[in-house]
Amino acid sequence: MSWKILERLPWRGTLKLQAARFLLCGATLTMVCAMLLAYLSQRHFLLSSARKRLLNFSGEFLFEYVCQREEPAGGSLCPLQELPLACRQALQHHSPPIVPLMAYRVENMGEIYLAVLRQGLPSLVLYDEFSQQIVNISPSDSATALGYMDREFNEESYGQGVNKLFFLLMDEEGDIGARSAFHPRFMPSFVSLFSPAPPREGFHTLKHGEVTILLHVRKLYDGNYLLIGENIQDSMENLHHLLLFFILLFLASLPMEVLLATLFAKRISSGLDRLGDAADAIARGNFAMRLSSRGEPRELLALMEAFNHMTENTQKLMSELQNVTDDIAHDLRTPLTRMRTRAELELLQRGDWDFPALVAEQCDDLLATMQTMLEITRLEKRLNHTLAQPTNLNQLLLRLREAFSTLAEDRKIQLLLQLPQEPVVYPCHPKQWERMAANLLDNALKYTPADGTVTLSLERHPGHILFSVRDTGPGIPLREQEKIFQRFYRSDTSRSQPGNGLGLSMVKAVAESLGGSAKVISTPGQGSLFLITLPYSPSS
Repeated sequence: MSWKILERLPWRGTLKLQAARFLLCGATLTMVCAMLLAYLSQRHFLLSSARKRLLNFSGEFLFEYVCQREEPAGGSLCPLQELPLACRQALQHHSPPIVPLMAYRVENMGEIYLAVLRQGLPSLVLYDEFSQQIVNISPSDSATALGYMDREFNEESYGQGVNKLFFLLMDEEGDIGARSAFHPRFMPSFVSLFSPAPPREGFHTLKHGEVTILLHVRKLYDGNYLLIGENIQDSMENLHHLLLFFILLFLASLPMEVLLATLFAKRISSGLDRLGDAADAIARGNFAMRLSSRGEPRELLALMEAFNHMTENTQKLMSELQNVTDDIAHDLRTPLTRMRTRAELELLQRGDWDFPALVAEQCDDLLATMQTMLEITRLEKRLNHTLAQPTNLNQLLLRLREAFSTLAEDRKIQLLLQLPQEPVVYPCHPKQWERMAANLLDNALKYTPADGTVTLSLERHPGHILFSVRDTGPGIPLREQEKIFQRFYRSDTSRSQPGNGLGLSMVKAVAESLGGSAKVISTPGQGSLFLITLPYSPSS
């Protein structure tokens, strides 16, 4: 969903979209990881707490099963490996030997109560830490252990609620010796643990319908099994609710993440946008464009400074080029004008028409060629600073058709003009646009045979206009179509026609100076179609 929202922005294929995606991925990944970490840590805490409670119950009931009395008041469970060395030695050296099973330590009294086996029989041993001696040994009656545990199980589970805690003593066959009060429907789940073999010691998870039970199994000294379970269904449901809350929070925060990613991406790329706009303005001929810093990052500031320095150097070079081209034009025009004037004088004084007329004609051709070359150079280098003015292209093309209609009639060529109903007003230099259209029309009439057709068409489309000239001439070979817009290029079929090979170069230069393009579509023997595409908006 978030990708589609970003794709709807006008940023397709831009650095903004990539930055927004990166930021959105980072924010989403961070939020998902944070929520997952919170969920896992809460789950670990709940399960760890449940395991700790079950281990405490297991220790307490093991002590009570062996000693048939409750653990000492104020005592804390003491691992056997942490018993004092003197206590362990006293147990080892006692006769008959004593095997400790469980120990409770009452620190403020200096006493250690141990559930032990003495000659295989359960007993309670009291060890005094001050005197470092065994003070008392009390044997237990195994025959009454199950009845005692049954009472203890029910007493312990009474205050916990129905079906919350499960206490069982079972033999290796799965027969129950003692248990707390809970609903009989849970019993098959416990009995199934002993089929086909008794369960291993440790923690197990039982599923009974929708109820989840965390179970701790401990094998006792006499082969019986102590099973202590806790119904953790409420805790698991709370975890599931927490996970659902996280998912809803994530989905609700996605629009905000998209908004923040969009704002950050726009902030990151704003400097590059200004750099691109400045480069586009310079490409249109505005060499005075400079970039100013607005708190951009250092890397972007360095790029802007380099861009300003490059633009300043380009402006100097363009100014020098303009001066050079003006000087060349002046230096060449002057001797050519003198030659033409001298030829005209000779023509008037001597009356010899051949040679002076030839010189004058060649001078005119050279002057026209030079003027065209300079004009193309100005257009290509954006050195022509004539202000554009709104031009009615419909009227311009009507005048052009009128001017060429006589030539078309002389050559028996049908000249057609197709215009939109609404006038197209375009900001341009009228003379340049007219010259571009005239060059295309002149070429079309020049290469179209008698009884052929030349069609001029102007179409308006969203965002651009399309001017085309179609003829029914011999067409242009594919290998030459890419070359015809080059200066002075003339194909083999056109060398017999008058011209200097600059007409289509002028067409391309005018089109590109207006931000458009020029191309040709031609098939030998089927004529040619020249297309001029120019950007256009009605407000311009």
